[in-house]
Amino acid sequence: MGYDQAVFLVTTEFLRNGDIDTGRITIGAPDYSWSNSAGMGNHGEFEQDASIARDDKGISGDAVTIDMEAYKFTWEICKEVSGGLYDINCMAQVRKRKWERSVALNPNFTFGPLQLILYGAASHLYELFPSGAHDGIPAGQPDGPTIDMIFGVIANKDRTVFTKDIEWLPPNWWTRNSPYTLPLIATQVNSFDVIDAPGFTNGFPDDQSPEGLMCLLGNLILQNDLGADGSGGLLGPPLDPVRKAWAHSKLEPIFKQAFPSCVLSII
Repeated sequence: MGYDQAVFLVTTEFLRNGDIDTGRITIGAPDYSWSNSAGMGNHGEFEQDASIARDDKGISGDAVTIDMEAYKFTWEICKEVSGGLYDINCMAQVRKRKWERSVALNPNFTFGPLQLILYGAASHLYELFPSGAHDGIPAGQPDGPTIDMIFGVIANKDRTVFTKDIEWLPPNWWTRNSPYTLPLIATQVNSFDVIDAPGFTNGFPDDQSPEGLMCLLGNLILQNDLGADGSGGLLGPPLDPVRKAWAHSKLEPIFKQAFPSCVLSII
């Protein structure tokens, strides 16, 4: 994972659950040392509905726990579309079919521009999870056994039954040979648009280039466009000025380097 992507993800989490005064965040429990008392106790709920491995909160009431039926649903699509590989063609179909399911079954389903996060997250399965090439061994593939191990899932022999287990890296796993940076993620997110995954006509700007999409996402994280209800979308109520300024100070340098024409507003 590239440094810029790591800063982006950590900053996004800190906005809601971290202590910006100490630069710390608790993992696995609330933090009662400051007023928010949030901490990072669960999977990031900004992913919300139509997740790859989690159910729709508006359908089951739980968008945090890895759901084996949702996981099996994803595998069956990958088997159908890509011969069992969790590649971009499979991920686009998963995004499309999960979106269609949520539209049909969740009357409160929303899928605004901030859901760009889902497309970036989906690209991790084929860009970050396979083992990198090393010592003459070619790079791995985003196949079923690899993805199972990283998600902490055990499948039976014919991959019809899945059970949750602990998460671990596959044997002899190596990181990818080059960092997976924000510009590379932006290219992948844009590629989902090219293959017609849903969500790219729902409040997006005219500039749907990789840089345009990521610039929109950065400004949405900072809540520079709160929407009609003023809620700030998936990241909860509006940010107070201090936390917003803190987040801007972290994101602006990496966006300036990765996307020179992008302006992250502090207003």
